[in-house]
Amino acid sequence: MAANVDKQTTHCPLQKFTGGKCGFSATFSREKEYVKLSECTKNISNHLKSCKLPSGHQSKWEADVSSEGHLISYRCGLFSFQPDLKVCPVHRYNLGLLWKPARSCANPDHKGSKKVTKVVITKLSRYLFIREGIFIPVGAGLCSSCFIILNGKYNEEQIELENVSPDCIDKEDVESLDQEASYSLRPRTQKVNIRTIAVRNDIYAIKKD
Repeated sequence: MAANVDKQTTHCPLQKFTGGKCGFSATFSREKEYVKLSECTKNISNHLKSCKLPSGHQSKWEADVSSEGHLISYRCGLFSFQPDLKVCPVHRYNLGLLWKPARSCANPDHKGSKKVTKVVITKLSRYLFIREGIFIPVGAGLCSSCFIILNGKYNEEQIELENVSPDCIDKEDVESLDQEASYSLRPRTQKVNIRTIAVRNDIYAIKKD
């Protein structure tokens, strides 16, 4: 059941990842309740288009993100979707439909003055977050040089996985990868050394080895 923001005594769980104050959205002023991510079902096709992401609408490409709830989750670094996590109106729309990419390259290691020409899709954002410790939101822009470097790392790993025989894959390694995919790093504008894991709506901080 949704809870009115005025009656909430705690911040919404996503605030622990993104910071900022919980509250109302000026654009969607009639919405005054915390809702579950699974209940965030507004159409995101136009938003995906505005971010230069595949929208799935009148296109041969499948939508890069399947729902508003998933988009919100990914934008705060939770790539293991947790439908029961609740979000306040401010974080719902600031991470979702009202989010806009910066004009500058989103790579924290960016150098030079090249303009943004590429966009970060979900698969690349997730890979950089989990494997490289870099958080770049879905829909953020990259210059061509940074894109070649970061996307190259992702492509190299995919090639390595494709070239590995199933008989050579250790079951424990697979379980380790699955477990790692459930972790989320705390969003920062630079490389991070803290990991967080959300369990039953409680967020725990774990030092990275």
